[in-house]
Amino acid sequence: MADNQPQLSEFLWSLSLRIPILLVTLIGIVWALVSWKKAPSGALLTLGACTVLLLFNCIFPALLVYVPPIVRANAPPGDIGPRMAWTFRSIIGSWSLCTAVCVLALIVAVFAGRSVVRSDTEPDRPPPGRDN
Repeated sequence: MADNQPQLSEFLWSLSLRIPILLVTLIGIVWALVSWKKAPSGALLTLGACTVLLLFNCIFPALLVYVPPIVRANAPPGDIGPRMAWTFRSIIGSWSLCTAVCVLALIVAVFAGRSVVRSDTEPDRPPPGRDN
């Protein structure tokens, strides 16, 4: 257990740096649940995206703390640098892609279930510039 203590401390420190995004995702989850009856499709997308963001913002920092020492320990001596670079790029790239998908879901949630608003007040009137 004492061997994992520095890694656990580093993981908790990295989570403490993510407190703002963790709080915002928790607020998003609560907001989605409160808004469920008013806008169920938007609330569902928001709930899913915020839940996944919350999980990813805990999982990916853990990967950044726990995976590199394993890669370093198992890499051949002359190959440590490239393997470490590949490891960090893979983790951060995956994190970025997952975050982008969640942000896209939140953007879709903003417009989910909304009806189209017509700009003209007379529904039988043709749009300007059209002669019927």
